Amino acid sequence: LMELIALGGTETDKKPVSLPSMIKETEAALTPILQKNSLSLACVSEDITIYADEELFKSLLYNIIENAIKASSIGQQITLRAAMTSGSAVIAISDQGIGMSQEDAKKVFEPFYMVDKSRSRKAGGAGLGLALCVKIAELHNAVLTIDSHLGQGTTVYIIVSGEECL
Repeated sequence: LMELIALGGTETDKKPVSLPSMIKETEAALTPILQKNSLSLACVSEDITIYADEELFKSLLYNIIENAIKASSIGQQITLRAAMTSGSAVIAISDQGIGMSQEDAKKVFEPFYMVDKSRSRKAGGAGLGLALCVKIAELHNAVLTIDSHLGQGTTVYIIVSGEECL
């Protein structure tokens, strides 16, 4: 909660950063959790450089992938694809997990909102991860969107404005 409040007025330390390198570092940090849950993460990224506060942006990626892990079952795969599309960097993180209703998908970026409260509390969640992700995205001139269907999985899109891309 304090991070979320603090980000309201925080200046970021943006520098040119390689998106593939950030993705690789995030993947390495998540490997133990992926292995523990018998999941795989497939990452494919074009050679994209963005202006970013590297640690904050890695936190954004980490949080979204961690949510995908929580929604997935043993043996499933999570994918991360990053490409330039219409002048913007588009990062798509997809899982094959439980998915959610359209009503829940509209609310997941709100602070303290949790689709499955019992599962989230057991996993140590408080419903702040995606609200924090929205703030981090805003600080990077990016937007988050979500596409989800019950029983079919979820894709979260991070769309970084072309102004932030090199």
